[in-house]
Amino acid sequence: MKKQVKKLSLALGLVCAVMVASMPAKAALVSGIESINFDPNITDGRPDAYFGVNSSRTIGKHGWNLGFMADLAADPVEFATVIGVPLAEVTPWQLVLNVYASYGVTNWMDLGINIPLIYVDTLPIVTTGPSATFNPSDQAFALGDIRLESKIRLRSNEDRVIGLALVPFITLPTGDSATFSGNESLAGGAKVVLDFNIHDRIKLALNVGYLVRDNVTLLNADFDDQLLLSLGVNIKFFKRLFFVAEVATEPVVSEMFDYSNSEVENPFEVRAGFNIPITRGFTAKVGGGVGLSNGLGTPNWRAFLGLNYHWTPEPCGPCEVAPVVDGPTEIVISYDVHFNFDQATIKEDSYTILNDVAKLINANRSNIASVSIEGHTDSLGSDQYNQALSERRANAVRDYLVDQGGVPADMLTTVGYGESVPVDTNDTEAGRANNRRVEFKVQNK
Repeated sequence: MKKQVKKLSLALGLVCAVMVASMPAKAALVSGIESINFDPNITDGRPDAYFGVNSSRTIGKHGWNLGFMADLAADPVEFATVIGVPLAEVTPWQLVLNVYASYGVTNWMDLGINIPLIYVDTLPIVTTGPSATFNPSDQAFALGDIRLESKIRLRSNEDRVIGLALVPFITLPTGDSATFSGNESLAGGAKVVLDFNIHDRIKLALNVGYLVRDNVTLLNADFDDQLLLSLGVNIKFFKRLFFVAEVATEPVVSEMFDYSNSEVENPFEVRAGFNIPITRGFTAKVGGGVGLSNGLGTPNWRAFLGLNYHWTPEPCGPCEVAPVVDGPTEIVISYDVHFNFDQATIKEDSYTILNDVAKLINANRSNIASVSIEGHTDSLGSDQYNQALSERRANAVRDYLVDQGGVPADMLTTVGYGESVPVDTNDTEAGRANNRRVEFKVQNK
């Protein structure tokens, strides 16, 4: 409990610091406004994550998440005098290459950076205000506003239905505001992330946040602080094909209920596509989207393509089997084999561990009489349910060692102990994680 209180206090402190540091002077006007609404998820690029919606899952201590996302948007900037009637096509197209990297500081906290590189065809802004003026259409390269963010996981959904995290962020005024590539002022805010394990193959995430930024008037539109809302779903179709769909809106708070001319201040779009695992750690991302409003930054359509690499340090490899000394001996090896929530499906990040176990057994067949695979759970759930779950998971490990590792089936036995043999307390998340394990008891000849 004390650890959770400390974690929450640190998270709230960081959020407050970000909000205070990014609070702009309301009297100042920027000379332009950023029109990039699609920011990639930079801390979780795994196949069962999302494109722009955040999950509560963190990278893991000393892990890395690296990648890029190329995004082509058509007509992301239009202004209207009345709802639904465009006044002008200000930006016919905008190409953004997001390059990002994130690092796992602890198991529950990440730090990341995103650098947008932009090539745009637009009418550069000369002056803002109700009578804003523009230069003739021009194509230009520009650096966008660099984004710094953290993710602080408050509740993991690795072994539960619901996860919770905070994502504070700051955008630095590095972009070219004249080409709608930056705000030319410091901005920042935070998001609350809730995600849900609906099913073994279905995940859902909800992000609710607030962006604090300078006020700017451009033609007939006022832009100020924004409410950030997004919802994402991830569905595993096949082993190497994950479908992702998202809906996102970022309305200007002060204009949310001004229906006289609110559409341009209320960007709203949907996106869909696929995450495709390529090889260990690498995931390709491909998709597109359509705008549901004429809001600033909302394109008529967009298409995107990305590549993500996720790496976390491997657990310690298997111990070598000790040589036989004066008769039979028994060696117990314990591993943190990961399974999908409430399932006996082994997660891909545990394949390396089990492959090493299989190699160890096969290399020492002459010395090994048998191997007992023992499944253990934490105390969440009923005794009867955990007993059955531990048995199914032990059987899943045996099947993997036989089918993928080539271990003779007659060398392996399985047993489930449920929650009856804990090695740590079940009162904390860390303790429960230690209790969820698979042990291999190696009986030498």
